[in-house]
Amino acid sequence: MNQLKLPIDLAIDIPENHLVKVVNRAIERMNLENFIFTGFIKNMEISFKARFIQKAPIKVAVDSTCKEYKRASASFLKLEATSISDMRLINKVANNYQKTIGDNENEYNYANDIRNKFNKIYNVPAMKKNENFYILTTEKVNEEEEEIEGLDSDKVLGVAQVNDTPEETTCELKYLQVDPATNYRAKERKYRGAGEAIWKSIEKLFPKNIFLKYDNKALGFYLNQNFEGFTMDKLIHEHNPEVVDIQA
Repeated sequence: MNQLKLPIDLAIDIPENHLVKVVNRAIERMNLENFIFTGFIKNMEISFKARFIQKAPIKVAVDSTCKEYKRASASFLKLEATSISDMRLINKVANNYQKTIGDNENEYNYANDIRNKFNKIYNVPAMKKNENFYILTTEKVNEEEEEIEGLDSDKVLGVAQVNDTPEETTCELKYLQVDPATNYRAKERKYRGAGEAIWKSIEKLFPKNIFLKYDNKALGFYLNQNFEGFTMDKLIHEHNPEVVDIQA
């Protein structure tokens, strides 16, 4: 059979002083690791698209006994569902919360539901309609930066999803999940007030009536935030015109 026979090393047929070998030797002497990695990062949009909304008041324990607390603040940020870095962040947060919950049947990780929706939108951007995603973090954030770098999933105190159609008079607080290590059922809480900080930020961000499908375990929290019965499984919070709005 007339088969093409190629030498084991194609270089043997190329003259030693050929331009191809000259260029190849020059490239082999170069350290391209940083160049390639930098280009990869740029193409993969490693910089976070999260955007600072406002500072929110919380309380932090003064020592490891978690018996006394002092005033502090956390950053309320909006995530971008089309950013790979924001997607990775929400994935890590959901995993962290799940590790804390473990096999505890009394806890449900709503961060998993947020992660699933976030990932669907990332993979199919056309799916995004009116979903808005937020986190509360103890990360020190430069409020002037358009794109926030280096967010640490271990510092995220809570996550939330709000579904809103601007022209409608109501919006839905779809999920609000506080880090299980700091919620009211935790034995030693380094932080307090994360859930209220997230809610108060959302209330200012969406100056309209806000409804939600409530979990019985969180009913007391929402009633304390002036939610009222709407239907058998929903609560509604009527917009208070005295609350100072903030820009989305």
